Amino acid sequence: DGIPPRSTTRPRRGDGVLDADLRAGVIEALDHGFLVEREDHRLEVRHELVAQAIEGDLLPVQRRRHHLALAASFGSDPASALSHWLAAFEPSRARASALAAASAAEKLDSAGDALAARELALELGAASGARAADGKLLYETAEVALAAGRADRALAYLESAVGRFGEREDAEIAASIYEMLGRVSRTLGDHDRALADHRRAASIVPRDQVELRAEILASLAQTLML
Repeated sequence: DGIPPRSTTRPRRGDGVLDADLRAGVIEALDHGFLVEREDHRLEVRHELVAQAIEGDLLPVQRRRHHLALAASFGSDPASALSHWLAAFEPSRARASALAAASAAEKLDSAGDALAARELALELGAASGARAADGKLLYETAEVALAAGRADRALAYLESAVGRFGEREDAEIAASIYEMLGRVSRTLGDHDRALADHRRAASIVPRDQVELRAEILASLAQTLML
């Protein structure tokens, strides 16, 4: 329709969605085969190397906007959005995507991927600053680490989590942590510590938590049999 290419300085027109400069660039990229239009009318870059060249040509402020746009477009795919939130220097959004990616990996029984995503989320900062919420995240990450065969990492997370809960006011979660500490210690070959942790869990679990109490006593019995 007579729109000048991006490389000229002649006046350009927008179309109400893209600004004039961007629209001219898109049309030029289509003309030269760098972009292709799919059957569903969506555009995609023809080759990964072309995409890398385009990204490398962006100015820093443009590169951040580029990553923000890409991250937002991956709303239903947190694992793909994660790297773009990081590149756009959006730690809180990256953290949310990391936790969502971990949850998706856990549903697929991919404990290793879930652990990596959870550890990245923890590296990006606390969820709320609330001791209980952050302690619960550490406890859940310990569960994933144990499922991934990383008993040593599970132990480190549990030791960090246990200090965030009181044995009286948070007896249920504290008992759960000590029960898992016992299982992890048993896995690592520390039988004496396993017994001590199981017994501590049994001593603080609320009596009205029948299922949890049965689980803790079963773990204690199993350790005593070894």
